[in-house]
Amino acid sequence: MNKNILTLVLVSFISTPCLAGDWSDPISTDRPDFTESAFVVPEGMTQVETGFTYQRLQDENFTTAPETLIRHAVVNNFELRLGTPSWNITRRQGHTTSNFNDVYAGFKLGLEKSVSKYFDLSLIPATFIPAGNDGQETWSPEIKICTASELDDTFSLSTMSYFRSEAVDADRETIYQQTFSVGVGFTDRIASFYEYIFETYNDGPFSQITHIGFTYLLTPDMQADIHMGRNVSGGYADPFFAGGLSFRF
Repeated sequence: MNKNILTLVLVSFISTPCLAGDWSDPISTDRPDFTESAFVVPEGMTQVETGFTYQRLQDENFTTAPETLIRHAVVNNFELRLGTPSWNITRRQGHTTSNFNDVYAGFKLGLEKSVSKYFDLSLIPATFIPAGNDGQETWSPEIKICTASELDDTFSLSTMSYFRSEAVDADRETIYQQTFSVGVGFTDRIASFYEYIFETYNDGPFSQITHIGFTYLLTPDMQADIHMGRNVSGGYADPFFAGGLSFRF
């Protein structure tokens, strides 16, 4: 791992206070899987989720950090969401370039079991706002529909349907992503997930990604994660490795 990657790892695992909390209501994060959580941050609390991703595609290496998402629950079952620009480093054939990506802003509305008694539901309307120097010059709105079901005391199933509109040259492209994530709780502190992601756009080709990861509760209000995956149909993330730290106060 080169010096730039080590620097980004240290940035993503920023120093945070050791927070006390209630073990009966531990933190629930949107990371590390692609599938966003169906649950909203508890009313009045702020949650910060950070991390880094390293991925390799053919002869290019990509590193992104600190992937910061700030979530604040204004009222019960409603949170505001702000994603700050991340630093992206691309290395190819000994040459390194870097840029910052755009600002992410939106909200999450938790609907709990309003549709069915068998699963929780949330909606996440949001948009990417041009602010970085990654070449994007227009807003890219999106919506995510998330569900979560407890199968038993150990296993859970989460899904996400994701639609995003993005400008490509003179046209707009619609990206569709469907995810399925099986969660496994080993202990009160240790859990894992096994995820499948399907993604396509307009009439273009599709990608299939397999993804696995682990989480560890440092305190009821702080969680560390590590995860990895690859594109099994050939594409943009083949393979990738990532980690992160999330906390709430």
